[in-house]
Amino acid sequence: MELDADEVRAHFFDLLAGSNIVILPELSGGDRIYPEHLCTLARPLPLYQYYFKDGALRAGTETSWRGTIKELLTDPPAGVVLIEDAHRFSSEFVKHLKPKLTAWILQVPRSEVENLLKGCPAGHTTVIEDHDQRAIIKAYPAWHEKESSILSKKGAARMKEVEKIVPSDHAIVIEVDSGDYFVGTCSEEAEDRARQAYPGKLFYFYDSHMRIG
Repeated sequence: MELDADEVRAHFFDLLAGSNIVILPELSGGDRIYPEHLCTLARPLPLYQYYFKDGALRAGTETSWRGTIKELLTDPPAGVVLIEDAHRFSSEFVKHLKPKLTAWILQVPRSEVENLLKGCPAGHTTVIEDHDQRAIIKAYPAWHEKESSILSKKGAARMKEVEKIVPSDHAIVIEVDSGDYFVGTCSEEAEDRARQAYPGKLFYFYDSHMRIG
């Protein structure tokens, strides 16, 4: 029997209440669970999304917080912390995720789950299986299917205007509601400027190598 939205939410919070570390393996079959699905589930708690690039900690869609790995581990924000590509770090990294009120969600390829579990504290870790993830996708599809499409259309329309005045070798980030744009020598630089002006917003990105809507 399929779970409805309320049942999915309750199940998700049961997982977070029962363990401080949740491992989210990649799905087989091509489906993908997006941070925005989890963001919907986590409310009213905030979801803090992070990823690592070139050794630096980057914030995701719901916060402009910046810091080092050490700061994140010793003083995590109050809420649910999502770390993408957690498999890039050894099980030694996970040992520092001390059980606290904050829940940590680690996104990893399925092939890396076993290695990651070696560093997880016993009794404080849950692996979310395929059927649970698919229930989340089915119950909360709205953001990815609707809002992402709106973001892309608005961003693409504004980008046509901005591209006429910005050198082609620069990265551009657009806040679609206002139409404001931010320029940098790389996407990270432009993103940092955009998040300083509009913390917590979603953006449309463009650089000479990548387009994200």
